[in-house]
Amino acid sequence: MVRQVILDSMLRYSLCLLLFGCMNALPELPSAGALGRCGDAQQQSGEACDDGNQSNSDGCVGENCSLAACGDGYRRADLSLGEDGYEACDDGNSIDTDGCRNDCSLARCGDGVLRNDILVGQPGYEACDDGNESNNDTCSTACQGAYCGDGFRQSGEDCDDGNSSDTDGCLVNCRTARCGDGHRRADVQVGSQAECDGANPCQALGEVCLLGRCITEGFEACDDGNTSDSDGCTNNCFDAYCGDGITRDDVNPGELGYEACDDGNQVNEDGCLNTCIAAARNDGVHRQDISLGSANPCTNDDAQRCDLGEECRFYPDPCPENSTCHGICADPRWEACDDGDQDHTDGCTPNGLPKGSLSILPGQHCQEIADQVAGAVDGEYWIDPDGRVERDENDEVISGSGEPYLVRCAFEVHEDGRQGWTLYVGQQAPQVLCGDCQGGVSGRSPVRCGPWVMVSRMSNTRTYLGYCSHGVVSNQGYYLNGWTARHHLEPGFPVSAVRYSGNFISNRSYGLPGIDELPCTEDGSPKQLSNIEHTYEFPVPSVQWYTYSRGDSLARGGVCFRSRNHLTEVWVR
Repeated sequence: MVRQVILDSMLRYSLCLLLFGCMNALPELPSAGALGRCGDAQQQSGEACDDGNQSNSDGCVGENCSLAACGDGYRRADLSLGEDGYEACDDGNSIDTDGCRNDCSLARCGDGVLRNDILVGQPGYEACDDGNESNNDTCSTACQGAYCGDGFRQSGEDCDDGNSSDTDGCLVNCRTARCGDGHRRADVQVGSQAECDGANPCQALGEVCLLGRCITEGFEACDDGNTSDSDGCTNNCFDAYCGDGITRDDVNPGELGYEACDDGNQVNEDGCLNTCIAAARNDGVHRQDISLGSANPCTNDDAQRCDLGEECRFYPDPCPENSTCHGICADPRWEACDDGDQDHTDGCTPNGLPKGSLSILPGQHCQEIADQVAGAVDGEYWIDPDGRVERDENDEVISGSGEPYLVRCAFEVHEDGRQGWTLYVGQQAPQVLCGDCQGGVSGRSPVRCGPWVMVSRMSNTRTYLGYCSHGVVSNQGYYLNGWTARHHLEPGFPVSAVRYSGNFISNRSYGLPGIDELPCTEDGSPKQLSNIEHTYEFPVPSVQWYTYSRGDSLARGGVCFRSRNHLTEVWVR
């Protein structure tokens, strides 16, 4: 200020001398104190302000008495945050990308201005700054460029958990873990493993039904990353096991885990055993999922006569050289039995022919077949109650007294074991067991018809009106002095129980197994009995049915004067 006053005085004197020849002495210059100065607390001409101090950090810059302004290089310290004119910094430049913004605020991550005054790795470095609070775009709130593994899910990422583990729900490539990605999850437990199906879904939260068990969704026992379902790790990420319904093809026979088959069930009697070994004849397991086939008779010499796809199962097998062995045509996979041994003399031959399947393999009775042939089903079987007939070279019988014959067997399961019933009379009987006397019989002595003995007595004179046919065994008649009708069934083996049906008449005495009431109706019609079962305290050699009546008319004998002993169905065991 003083300097300016002096300069002004000297300029006026110079002009006076030049123009008017003034010779007066120079005017007396004012002293510095008389002229005033910046900082004297007196705002002079040319001063924007003068607060009388030398501070550059308030509203008036002490150095030049100018008003403080953002960008003047001096940070104001006289204002608090939020007041007009507050400055967090003031670097005096116009660069907006350094530590102090052009609005005198401190640069910060998220202000939308990318700093370029700091090197990578130094505190405050910014790789980007998009000015928002989103971590799900290309620039994080830490001003770092988005990348897989930063813990923030960006566009193009399924997930991002920020770790380097491939065994949790999010892989290191930011893809959601899935069965088949080649990484076994270790962060999910197996679950309750409770049994489940469509009708019984899983109850626990987060569990799903897999392979009949409740498993935590996402659980993996293995993950080999391939699409093969037939190796040690299935496509549902479970360890392969026998019974999962998938046959492994990555293991050779003899190696641990080898499977020849795997049908996924718990049925051991089908084509695949529960050990995942293919069913085979004579493996000791009776296969039951294949039907017999035509069952046509055949011999080892004419096996080609069997239907396409069948084979001749003959006995014995192998057939002796230069011999003819009889058998039946059957599906090669069919087994009537399988005891797993090479014994031809027990209930099951090595080639799966059961006792009773051929006339040369008869059982003694159906009970023996029930005892020795596992899984025997109702049907026709050959029996030989007194032993299989053996003949010499002259065809003379050397053992056994009768030829085997065909009967129907029925099998029942009881607490004390399987029962085998043999049918001797009935519409399902495969042949008429009447010996040489089919049809009506008569004579003066008891008549034997195969296993049957018929006795009819009229008073003291014997006469016979017996009848034996496919469906019935009957004996009936009447006479004034009395008529006895009796049947004896002598099957050739001890009988423990009988079950029978028929109709009977008696007006005097009777003997019918399991019946305690006289078989006489009010109108004289036959008394109908159905499925009467009687068990003997001790086995008996024969079963007897006996009825006795007197009289030859209604007047002389009553309504039941005609004795009748008529059997329509007889089973014994």
